[in-house]
Amino acid sequence: MKTVAMFGSARPTSDLPIYTATTEAAAMLVEGGWRVCTGGGPGLMEAANKGAKEACQSDSCSFGYSIFLPFEAETNEHVQEDTHHKTFFTRLEQFADADAFIALPGGIGTQLEILTVLQLMQVGHMDHKPLILVGPMWKKIFERTGSYLLSEAYICEKDLDLWRYANTPQEAARLLL
Repeated sequence: MKTVAMFGSARPTSDLPIYTATTEAAAMLVEGGWRVCTGGGPGLMEAANKGAKEACQSDSCSFGYSIFLPFEAETNEHVQEDTHHKTFFTRLEQFADADAFIALPGGIGTQLEILTVLQLMQVGHMDHKPLILVGPMWKKIFERTGSYLLSEAYICEKDLDLWRYANTPQEAARLLL
């Protein structure tokens, strides 16, 4: 069974459309034969774990790769199997074992996860795997950054092929399925 890492913000609450859309996308992925892993926290991570667990026909569809943070001390209740990490580095290493990546809206932590995956693929330390950036925020950031890096010859044209865009979490799920 393939695993998709779903990165995203801890801040969105369950009453927001992005939370619901993330839950639906994770359920679609599990129904399509994927397992879902997240950082195990609240917000969009919780939404992804919730959708995965609700659609699961076994006890191993919703994974958390948690780390202690003073403002996020508990793993969300929808994680079926948790691996607790002492550092971000070991957690990023475990995420890198996923077969695909979906980056939902998020902040600095989500950017760290995206950039780690991109760097590992760019230098050949990881095989090329699907990386789907969800929403207009990532499109703005990566189009602007990518074109600048390319114009200054800091990256190659082929590096721009390391990611794809999706407008919604459900669209990202459909791209993988």
